[in-house]
Amino acid sequence: MEEYIYSDYREQCIGCVTVSKDMITYYTESRYNMCAKRHVIAVVIGSNGKPYFGHNMCLNPQKECPRINGEGYDKCKSICNQPHHAEPMAILQAGEYAKGGIIMVINQDRICDNCQKIIKEAGIIQSIIIPIVEKNNINYLEK
Repeated sequence: MEEYIYSDYREQCIGCVTVSKDMITYYTESRYNMCAKRHVIAVVIGSNGKPYFGHNMCLNPQKECPRINGEGYDKCKSICNQPHHAEPMAILQAGEYAKGGIIMVINQDRICDNCQKIIKEAGIIQSIIIPIVEKNNINYLEK
């Protein structure tokens, strides 16, 4: 199991990119098809210093999450039609620049086993988890 760095995003400036401003913009623009339970954003700071974003979008969003607490993620794909978690989406955006990069996972308290495997295969050197306590709410990000 990988060790994570837990952090407050407001103190993050990696690769000369102010993540908070870019993240707030991405967060507000991606709310149209978000997960009913938790909107997770992943930011890969690529080996070129640029940020690449992904989120746990749903192609068939629900008003209420069909999963019960502790249940696996099968319903995310079968009911909500979620193509990927936020981490693989960001890695796909980064492409070859993911190798040697850093990933920040925002509004989540852990990285699932499958995403850990994808992160490792992409050659990302560090994972940072930035938990946010308010569900689907940008107010915390603006503080």
